[in-house]
Amino acid sequence: MSAASATIRRLIVILCLAVPAAVFTAVFPSGGTEPDPVQTEAVPHAGVQTGEVDRAGTEKDIPDHEAGHIPAALGPARPGGMPTSEEINEKIKEMGWLESDPEAVEEDLTSPEESRVVFEPVIKVDVVSILNRNDEGDQFGFPSAVFCDREMDEIFVVTSASGGRIVIYNENYFPVFSLGAGRGAVAPRDIEKDAAGRFYIVQSATENSPPRVSVYNAAMFKERDIDLEQPEIEGLGEGGFVPQSIAVASDGRLYITLANVRGVLVMKTDGTFSHWLRPQDMVYAAGPAAANEEEEEKAGEEEEPEEPGFDIDLSTLPEELRPRRSAAYPPEEAGPKLGPVLPSSVRIDSHGNIFVLSAETSKVYVFNTNEELLFSFGEKGGAEGKMSQPRDMVIDENRNAVYIVDYMRHTVLIYERSGRFMYEFGGQGNSPGWFMFPVNLDIDRQGHLLVSDLFNMRVQILNVDFKYRFPLFQVPFVQEDAGGLQPMTWKEKQRYFAPGGFDPGSHAVSGEEGPGDEEGRLRGAVM
Repeated sequence: MSAASATIRRLIVILCLAVPAAVFTAVFPSGGTEPDPVQTEAVPHAGVQTGEVDRAGTEKDIPDHEAGHIPAALGPARPGGMPTSEEINEKIKEMGWLESDPEAVEEDLTSPEESRVVFEPVIKVDVVSILNRNDEGDQFGFPSAVFCDREMDEIFVVTSASGGRIVIYNENYFPVFSLGAGRGAVAPRDIEKDAAGRFYIVQSATENSPPRVSVYNAAMFKERDIDLEQPEIEGLGEGGFVPQSIAVASDGRLYITLANVRGVLVMKTDGTFSHWLRPQDMVYAAGPAAANEEEEEKAGEEEEPEEPGFDIDLSTLPEELRPRRSAAYPPEEAGPKLGPVLPSSVRIDSHGNIFVLSAETSKVYVFNTNEELLFSFGEKGGAEGKMSQPRDMVIDENRNAVYIVDYMRHTVLIYERSGRFMYEFGGQGNSPGWFMFPVNLDIDRQGHLLVSDLFNMRVQILNVDFKYRFPLFQVPFVQEDAGGLQPMTWKEKQRYFAPGGFDPGSHAVSGEEGPGDEEGRLRGAVM
């Protein structure tokens, strides 16, 4: 029996007990002798004779000329102060026990799926605070990244001022310290922290140093640098590259995305090269290109930075963060081919699952701890629910959601962790709650969403409150065992179902046979 049905029946019982009590109170006022229990019958129809009940419980005959008269206390009239059935039903609806007419829930629900509440789409975004000043009281430059140390309740904002600085805020959003060239933070791009309390800061190349990962202790003193231009690392391509994001696995492995380099670079704890993690999809493997000299010249013009629409100095903005018009792609007959994607961000959740975001394909590729591809989600486009140029993401495990920031659409999209789109908010503007080329995200200890609002030169701290449009998602590739939650693998013959709401392509497969043998599966995911 459902909770709503049980509640209604309890109300009916209470009402049935209350009515006779009120009736007898009206007949026998307070202070009189209580009547003996009497077994009553239903109120007779008009014209039917009945007897009057005396105190001894016997009936007295009623004269024929009074047969049509029924005492008010025993008739169908409602005693004073008692609610009508309509009023009771209205009260039930106000209390949220029913979604519609009471008769609609007379039958017990037959399955847990049917008993789940489906909410109307509701989302509310409030601006909690805005960070735009450094520890010297000056407005900082372009904030290219934001990181929340949830253990210490501190916020790290990477800015472009003086080549690059990191401003640290306390739990009251007050800037207390900044990290710059004096401590080795010359060109920072992203920050992550491991379980031991060490900080990993990826930095782009400068005149005096190559691209690297700088490792800091808990007091923010540098311990060592990990050079990313090692001769053992193949596939970096010719020319310079810029680190974009970093994630640290529980075993100490470093996952790093590099601008214009296909795949995620995986480094060992000691700083040596491990391997590449390369999600496969239909891409233009050679990148944007023109078909002839005329188109090449046109494409070169299109790749110039796009004007942001207002007067602003771009001299301190890193090249890879500047907005660009879309470049020309190969002719249609050439078509895309299966190949490794260009990743823009990488994150790891508490279960060890690896989320790789690609701005090229506008998809998120989800791997388990063994780097086996589980599924992907996302769709490219300029309409609601689609991504034009996603730059970063953050996983909200308390809300079972994934937030993705779209650089060109100036919005934040919210997906369920299964990949189903739920909401988006924002838009281009300068007022609080609006964005101008946002690039980075994180979540603080209180669950607030922090957005690096690049061209507005601020970090917005938002309280995002939303309800689910559908039942909460249970992670399909996580199972319970003696050791807690563990990712499932194809070896266990589990069924992986593509989440609804998008075209999974070849990345989400259902069935018990799996996508081929293990060797072939790994060959497609790791190179």
